[in-house]
Amino acid sequence: MLETEIREAYENLRRALEETLEATIRHRRAKEALETAIARGITTGEVAGKNAEEREAKARSLYAELFQALLEAEEVLTRAKFRLEAAKARVREVETLVNLVGLTLPGTPRVHSGQEGGQTESEVEP
Repeated sequence: MLETEIREAYENLRRALEETLEATIRHRRAKEALETAIARGITTGEVAGKNAEEREAKARSLYAELFQALLEAEEVLTRAKFRLEAAKARVREVETLVNLVGLTLPGTPRVHSGQEGGQTESEVEP
């Protein structure tokens, strides 16, 4: 039963890492598309104004779809980061359970949590 929990925790962590990577890529692409469109609009004179606020307002009206895509990508990225943190917390929780069980079984190595996984005591340098 504990073995299943360990496998599931690490599988969830792997999926969360992949999801966060994909969300990060989508966010960067959406941001780049918007920035490229605004730069092109400024160069052509399509995005003009007396000050930054007027240019921003003009860009928002011209490129509403790109602004919306960026907002959606930011939301997806925020959710992915949350799921990643939850998956990391679950891995730490399972590692703690392994350590507790290991304390009652003689000769069982203890697991020390790291960022992405654990190490046994024998792998940790003093």
